[in-house]
Amino acid sequence: MQGIYLIRQIETGRSYIGSSVNIERRWKEHRQRIKNGTHPAKHLANAFNFYGEEAFEFVVLEECDISDEAVRIERENYWMLLIQPIFNSAPVAGSVLGLKRSEEVRKRMSEAQKGRPSPLKGVPRTESAKAAISAGKKGKKLSVEHINNMKIALKGRVSPRKGVTLSDETKLKISIAKTKNKSALL
Repeated sequence: MQGIYLIRQIETGRSYIGSSVNIERRWKEHRQRIKNGTHPAKHLANAFNFYGEEAFEFVVLEECDISDEAVRIERENYWMLLIQPIFNSAPVAGSVLGLKRSEEVRKRMSEAQKGRPSPLKGVPRTESAKAAISAGKKGKKLSVEHINNMKIALKGRVSPRKGVTLSDETKLKISIAKTKNKSALL
């Protein structure tokens, strides 16, 4: 059976959402990785170890064909927005954007990747997969702290357009476009 599943702490309702082409096998993998201490969702693993396996339930939310990445991401994001799981590391399926990592973890990841090409380099995502990831991010608001951090990161950066000389024809087109926009506002 393939589809979207939920791991829920029965007492608190805190949950984790995932997807698999073999849900039964995936549940066994979750338990095994928690016991081995290699599960990526540390909060889930800690709670599982603290409360015990009997304090959790494994629920199939939806049986669906997830062999298409776009369908998988879209359905997983649907359930993530509906349930808002606490134990998932990333806030959106198919993307690690918004995932907060400690300085120590970032340093270890950086060291491990030095000199290695990205495994995804040159492997384009399909348009439907891009659309599904985008749909999962729609409606998400950036925190004030995040916006301020972006401002700090960009401060003092040199624009990639700096030093580019525009032709007279291009300058004229820009001028006309700006004039039209101003008259439209009046």
